[in-house]
This record gives sequence, structure tokens and C-alpha cells, in this order.
Amino acid sequence: MCLFLKHKYHYSDSQIRPYDFNLAPFFTNKNLAVQGFLTSEPFLVKQKIGHYPVVLRLDKVGFDGYAQLIATSKKLIKSNPSLVQRFIAASATGWKSYLDGNPAPAFALIRKANPDMSMSLLKYGYDQLKAHGIVSSGDARTMGIGAMTDARWRSFYEQMREAKLYPKGFDYRTAFTLRFVDHHPMGVTP
Repeated sequence: MCLFLKHKYHYSDSQIRPYDFNLAPFFTNKNLAVQGFLTSEPFLVKQKIGHYPVVLRLDKVGFDGYAQLIATSKKLIKSNPSLVQRFIAASATGWKSYLDGNPAPAFALIRKANPDMSMSLLKYGYDQLKAHGIVSSGDARTMGIGAMTDARWRSFYEQMREAKLYPKGFDYRTAFTLRFVDHHPMGVTP
């Protein structure tokens, strides 16, 4: 992501810092832009300064990368493809249930694992996911939650090749596989 922004907006190395989930630099420097999650950092900024910050969504400036990915080894895919397929299907089902059903059970599990997570932050994050279609927009509207397409992977590869992350001729297709699993467009093939 940083390389995309550096290439697109011609940032220098001195302007880029690693994202460390810390908003302190943002609060101390009014000329700073900070990477964050739409589902939490704007809420935390508002708590501190009384108003929401300006949010620039990366997808709105052309970034084609997928936000959150599940990574596994080729060894697990080959040795237990059923486990991987069930995990992917369960993840998509869980997201759908959370977004289209009652989020209270998920909130309870999140708070059990992280008691410091406030209900107001959970509700804010949930509302942002829904309002912006974070999980259910784009190809997910027609192909289902978790959908991935060759066209989007190719576009991401081309963006990152231009940003000098990937070399020309790199086979981006080795990063993913697509196959319908239980009528769901996510899956793996060994």
C-alpha cells in the first residue's frame, strides 16, 4: 500500500513510516496523514479531538489490492484441501451472518477475547462496514463474500509492478486460485 501511495503521489522515503496502530503522531502533527482502518481509527480520533478526520479510502484513489487476505501454505492446501475449503466457506458464512443478521453474538465473542473493546467502537465498526460495503461490495455483490477475480489480481500486480514491488513478467496468478466451493466463489485447488 505504501509503495502504491509513494508511486501515485510521489512521496519521498522520508515521508513514509510503517503503520503501527499508533495515532499519537497524527495528534501531534496537523500536517500528517496516517494509515488506519475505517472501522476504528476515525472513531478513536473523534473521541480524542471531538470530530472525525478526513478519510481517504484507498479504493477510491484506485488501489486494487484486497484488504484482508487469508494466507496458508501450499503444504496444507495439498495435504488437507477439505479443511482449507471449510475454513473459507465458514469465514464467508460468518461474515454474511454478522452483516445481514444479528451482530450481538459476534460482539460478545469479540469482547470476550478483548474486554477492552468498547461496545460503542464495535457498533461504529459494524456501521462502517455496512455503510461502505467493505465486505460486500464490488465483485462480492454478484459473486458472494470473498470473491476474487483474475482481473483484479492482474490490476493489483500491474499497480505494484509500476511501483517497483514486482518485476515485469512475475506470474501473479501463483498468488491465488479460484474455484467454486459449495456454490461459493472462493476456494483452493491443490
